Amino acid sequence: MEQNTINDKIMMVNAQGIVLGASAACAEFLEQKLEQLNGIYILDLNFGLTLTQFLAYFEKIKKDHHFAFKTYFTNQANHMIHIDVRGIYVDSQELVLLNISTGVPEETKNYFSDPKKLLMEFPTTAVELSLGDVMDATLFQNIMDYFYELTGIPVGIIDMNGNIIVKEGWQDICVNFHRLNPASCKNCLESDFEITKGIEVGEYRSYKCKNNLWDIATPIYLGNQRMGHIYLGQFFYTDESIDYDYFQNQAREFGFDEEAYMAALERVPRFSHRQVETAMKFYTKMASYISQLSFTNIKIHQTMIELYNVMNFQNALMDAVPSPIFTRIKIWSILVATKPSKRRLVWRHRIISVKRWFFRKNPLSRL
Repeated sequence: MEQNTINDKIMMVNAQGIVLGASAACAEFLEQKLEQLNGIYILDLNFGLTLTQFLAYFEKIKKDHHFAFKTYFTNQANHMIHIDVRGIYVDSQELVLLNISTGVPEETKNYFSDPKKLLMEFPTTAVELSLGDVMDATLFQNIMDYFYELTGIPVGIIDMNGNIIVKEGWQDICVNFHRLNPASCKNCLESDFEITKGIEVGEYRSYKCKNNLWDIATPIYLGNQRMGHIYLGQFFYTDESIDYDYFQNQAREFGFDEEAYMAALERVPRFSHRQVETAMKFYTKMASYISQLSFTNIKIHQTMIELYNVMNFQNALMDAVPSPIFTRIKIWSILVATKPSKRRLVWRHRIISVKRWFFRKNPLSRL
């Protein structure tokens, strides 16, 4: 416990953004000498923060007494290090204690090589969106159109509510016969349930459906939530014989046009075991890739919501300030108007004055 405390990267910062103190571990991480770190302006430490962000975060920590956010630190080698920052407000001193920890950037994590990583990394991720909301259906439809043209192997991507996201190469015997008749469609739905029941991430399962055709499925997971499945079907294997009597009896049982039904049966593709195994390995990897892309899309969606909330908080914060804020950032001195004034100054969150000493110190800037 003591060793963890020694290695903690702790920094004390006041409301003006001045560092009042830091641990040796923090100074080492920031590539600063401990004595030089005290009194430095936090925005001069190569954090990925703007003045507006710092003010918003500080007020949020002050209001809630704790707050956490993500940013990055650029070291002297110009490498970007992603960091997690947790802040605690100390009322008696009117300062914030910041605890900095490093994390692995999301873009460097490779869930594609092992689909179970996504499940283990985010075991409790709650997803309120459907599969169609978080994947680019048009893109994957185009990809599978080309794949089918190249291989002749059919595919379907269907969400947990039965909505079809992608389909290519679906067989007439299913689309125009089995799925249209209530009795035979019941066989389809029961088969869909059996083939996907309890299937785990990274696995695929083959099943001869109740209408006597082969179908294979692999799941699409996001966290521990199953979002849908990729299907290969329907087909026969090249080394199996077709029971034509069974299908003729089925045509009579369900009232199908026997001649048209048997013609559709002849068009059902036949694949070798090797073809099917290779295709399912591809589909399993694609399911993992969809999971990765979907997770990225959800994170972008959540980030946009958080950004919107932060902007609303900043607006409320600036409205609450009774007078303009004057601050100095390196060679710039700026005056920020916070509320519409009675003197017809109705700008909001805009720079309305820049000190002329900048131009005196930089005569070329007037050219």
